[in-house]
Amino acid sequence: MLLTDWHVMRVIRLIFSGTVAWMAWQDGNALLGFLSALLLLQVITNTGCGAGGCSVPRSKFRNSETDEVEFTEVKAKQQTG
Repeated sequence: MLLTDWHVMRVIRLIFSGTVAWMAWQDGNALLGFLSALLLLQVITNTGCGAGGCSVPRSKFRNSETDEVEFTEVKAKQQTG
C-alpha cells in the first residue's frame, strides 16, 4: 500500500508533512509535531479527502437483469350512511 497508488495530493501531503515537521522541530512546538504526524499518517495509509481519497468505489459488476415487481391495488370500502 505504501508504494502503490501515488497521486498528486499524496505527494503534496508528504511534502507538507515534512515541512511542518521541520518547522515543529525548529520551534519546539508539540502541536505542529502532532499535525505533522497526522499528515504523515494520511500519506502512509493513503487516506484523506482529495484526489480520490474519499470517493465511493465504483462497482465493477452491473446487474443488467431487473426483477419484476407485482403490485396489489388496495381500495377503501365505501361507507353508506
